[in-house]
Amino acid sequence: MDIFKYPTNYAPTSTISISPSLSYNFEFTMNSITSKINWKENTNSENRNAKKLRNLFEEIGEYIVENKEVKSLPKDSRVFM
Repeated sequence: MDIFKYPTNYAPTSTISISPSLSYNFEFTMNSITSKINWKENTNSENRNAKKLRNLFEEIGEYIVENKEVKSLPKDSRVFM
């Protein structure tokens, strides 16, 4: 997966729209090159690149949630609706 090929504002097309939608704002640096990807995932695109990016974001999210330092943080008492 070449993460640098994704545009800054990523918006794959699909005939399936989803609501509520997730938003991703991802900034990364590799080999001294910084890039950003902003994606409001308001479609359930089956595009190959969309699937790869969605999987990457899910893996990163799982890594963060399972991190022992994150688990030791105080619990959030806010409610999201």
